[in-house]
Amino acid sequence: MRMGNIWAPLAKAIAATGTDRHVDCLIDLVGADIAHDLVTVTRYSATKTPEFVKHRRFSDEMVRRYLDNYYVFDPFYASWRRERRLGILPLKGLADEEARRGQYIAGFLAQSEICDEVGILLADGGDWCLGIFLDRSTSSFKDSEIALLDERLPVFEALHALDIKARGSDFSRTLAPTGPGASPQQKPTIPTSLWPELSQRERELVQLILAGHPTANIAERLGITIGTVKNHRRRIYEKLDITTERELFLQFFQHRSARCWPTNIPVGEPDPALNLVAVDFTFATDWEEDHMPNFAGRFAGRSAVITGGASGIGLAVAQRIVEEGGRISVWDRDPAQIEQAKTVIPGLHGVAIDVADAAGVEGAAARTIEALGGVDILVTSAAITGPNMTTWAYSTEDWQKVIDININGVFYCNRALVPHMLERNYGRIVNIASIAGKEGNPNASAYSTSKAAVIGLTKSLGKELAKTKVTVNCVTPAAVRTAIFKQMSQEHIDFMLSKIPMARFGEVEEVAALICWIASEECSFTTAAVFDVSGGRATY
Repeated sequence: MRMGNIWAPLAKAIAATGTDRHVDCLIDLVGADIAHDLVTVTRYSATKTPEFVKHRRFSDEMVRRYLDNYYVFDPFYASWRRERRLGILPLKGLADEEARRGQYIAGFLAQSEICDEVGILLADGGDWCLGIFLDRSTSSFKDSEIALLDERLPVFEALHALDIKARGSDFSRTLAPTGPGASPQQKPTIPTSLWPELSQRERELVQLILAGHPTANIAERLGITIGTVKNHRRRIYEKLDITTERELFLQFFQHRSARCWPTNIPVGEPDPALNLVAVDFTFATDWEEDHMPNFAGRFAGRSAVITGGASGIGLAVAQRIVEEGGRISVWDRDPAQIEQAKTVIPGLHGVAIDVADAAGVEGAAARTIEALGGVDILVTSAAITGPNMTTWAYSTEDWQKVIDININGVFYCNRALVPHMLERNYGRIVNIASIAGKEGNPNASAYSTSKAAVIGLTKSLGKELAKTKVTVNCVTPAAVRTAIFKQMSQEHIDFMLSKIPMARFGEVEEVAALICWIASEECSFTTAAVFDVSGGRATY
């Protein structure tokens, strides 16, 4: 079974069984690796009219219309009444040609601006099933995505069966809130019977790991150093006879199943003996030890352009946006790097472009808008350092090259996409500057000047767009260890490290986490701002 990037929502879903958070966490788990624009949750009965449970990014008016009359045309509802069919059901597998011209698709879905839908139908007690429906507005679900949901279906079924058992037969699921919104974050609770060999301090650390916190965050929360966290982790793994975080999650999950799971779960057919221990957990890749928690569906329906996105901070941002449901176009001057990035992010859209070419940027914008159907987010990450030398030793050619890419390129990209964002009445621009633009680094005058100019451009453009729904902000990282270090002297690298109070370089995932928040709908009352991510170096 391919588990992909679902460990954080999986841990939350386990913790939420038997609580009002269950459906929200199940939505996060189902949609973790499947891009979608809308989510609706409905209960079907073989003998009663459907009940609407909740939705995300859907219309309350369309919910009313569905319950008033459209449900009688719903092919998912018809399938349940006719066959009691459970599992992963793509719309295209249920709707014949007549239905495609009928009231549900041509009427209800068209009015809802939905072009494709896939249902995950789970037994919900008696003659009821719970349907979680992922909807897309601009593209169809791929066969590979349906296959991925099919692989994970036993986990969805087992979690939902546990929730039913925990609640009892008199529970009414439709009492749950119906409004849209992100599911709450729930910290997994470690049962006292699990891992008795661990000390209380070690259990606190493990609980933070299970909740998805990276090493740096754990250190901050526990008031210890990163090195101490890693030492504790190593001792914990030795005590538990494991070597990876994947095994830690699996032990937690299996203990929960052995303690709470029903031995026989009614899913479609009588007593199929589906229990969690029998589920095949084979992993495509290990969970990263310092994985940043992501927020499933945060960028669903959104498209982003990332310049310099084939490596470094740009690539980390691209990976996270895709993991959280968005689509990406990477603009990079190195075609080979773009192809390499596509091996990391399958299906990635890429444009080989030098951002210092104004006409080329305009052409790239037009091609990207056509390919993605629009652009909602721009992250300008393309930059070079230039040589490390005194200002009076700088050649005009080297100076101009840094200015052309680092500030003119940012200007060209902002200028090319702002009118499009204004037409769409939505946009998020995040320009990546540098702490050098705020404080000035010696022997890096061209770089420092260009990054100071990015800050000035951001503040000016942000104020110009302040009364629109397009925000413009920038981040000023201290040194982050990426391929750009190859352009610097070791003396300059050592100087930068000496200026950081945390005494370490930043990680690309840490910067990407901040950028993704600024690029999201959550960041709605901030524009023309500068965000520090410098390990304590910034003095203003």
